[in-house]
Amino acid sequence: QGGGHAVFVPSGRMGLWLLLEGLNYPAGSEIILPAFTYFAMPAVVKFAGLVPVFADIDPATYELTAESVRAVLTPRTRAVLPTHLFGRTCPLDELGKICRPAGVDIIEDCAQAFGASVDGRKAGSVGRAACFTFGITKNFTTFSGGMLLCREKDVYQRILDIIGDFRPVAPSRLAREGLTSL
Repeated sequence: QGGGHAVFVPSGRMGLWLLLEGLNYPAGSEIILPAFTYFAMPAVVKFAGLVPVFADIDPATYELTAESVRAVLTPRTRAVLPTHLFGRTCPLDELGKICRPAGVDIIEDCAQAFGASVDGRKAGSVGRAACFTFGITKNFTTFSGGMLLCREKDVYQRILDIIGDFRPVAPSRLAREGLTSL
């Protein structure tokens, strides 16, 4: 429902890293995250050469608010990563009113709200891109893996190019090196 191009990935962490690389933000750019988040999210942001910036959450919903994002927004901010939680979506219209004029992307974290919708729009269909995780603790699980949604074909293509650079390791090499490291 308006999600764009889908890429399936082995994990949500790898998916977020691929997405940040595909969006091609300059090194040192700031990415705003909710202060209530999984530890891997800011770690992946840092791994991508970007700066995680934490915004406060609404104590009733545990989600970002437009006011908390506005409070930490700087000229170095390139994206906001709101996390949809507990089967609900974040206030994306309000976040958009802050982000759009500032030229800041919204990257939806849909790990806890697969299938959720607000005003007829599904989680993952509003921002520039979206990440889904299908781990064992999610409300939609495949026990592992994830998915990215990209609106723009060039971002999608950059992600595919990065994935194409990965080379699988031969099982015989894994067995040989695994045995010698025991």
